[in-house]
Amino acid sequence: MILRILGLLSIFFGFLVLKYFPGMSDYQQNGMTSFGILIGIVLSIIGVILLIAG
Repeated sequence: MILRILGLLSIFFGFLVLKYFPGMSDYQQNGMTSFGILIGIVLSIIGVILLIAG
C-alpha cells in the first residue's frame, strides 16, 4: 500500500516537473531544460514501477 502511494506521488511530482520546469527561453541554458525533462521522465517511470510492484 505504501509503495502505491509513493508511486502516485512520484508520478504526480514527475508531471509537475515536466509541466512547470522553466524552458530554455526563460533564463537558463539548453542543457538545464533537457535535465529537467529527464528528471520528470525518470520520476514518472519510477512511479509506474512502484505502482506495478506495490
